[in-house]
Amino acid sequence: MISTQQRPRYNSVLMVRAKTQLNEIMINGTAIEALPRPLLVFLHSGAVVQLASPTSPWVKLTKEADIDLAYCSTAWQRRRSGEPASGVQRSSLLQFWAHQLDCWSASAGSSIEPSSLLIRIGRGQDELGWQESLEVILAAATLEIPMRVQFEDAAWQSLLGVPDQRLAWQQLLDYKLAGIEVLAFDADADQAALGVHYVDPDATRSSVNQAERKLDL
Repeated sequence: MISTQQRPRYNSVLMVRAKTQLNEIMINGTAIEALPRPLLVFLHSGAVVQLASPTSPWVKLTKEADIDLAYCSTAWQRRRSGEPASGVQRSSLLQFWAHQLDCWSASAGSSIEPSSLLIRIGRGQDELGWQESLEVILAAATLEIPMRVQFEDAAWQSLLGVPDQRLAWQQLLDYKLAGIEVLAFDADADQAALGVHYVDPDATRSSVNQAERKLDL
């Protein structure tokens, strides 16, 4: 576990993974700058390239009071050499999850409950995308966060199309790090034999657990 000594406490923690404009992101109808502060914005995957220029609207967030802008150093090194613009904090997925847990615990008044984290994957990804999505989940597992991963059928078919990555994702089941669910009417017997759970899409979408913590990858 990461030590809590001298670790900042945030009222909001947000992960951004896609390369997108700052003003295009809304969280439940709220702009990033309007989220409760202190606020941590953590950039991962392709989003990190937006930190290269000091004139980027993302980098300008560092001038805002009570907003910290951090990035995954591993994702940055895969895409860029040198350092990002000044004012941005070097960080990691493990540190992101530690801050996220602190934030959830503070808002709930207690530690996160078992089975309360749902990671939803709704779209296909390329090989690097699948690798980095898995890294997000493995970092959470390192901190022993109970979770399940839920795939839309199209996203699951995308993962199956990258055999090396599908094999890597199997460790979630083999080591009981997370359950894997696929929203599909027709189960694949071979995948089910490996521990993949197929669930009725309509029934699942109509019975959303509002208390469950969620992260979309």
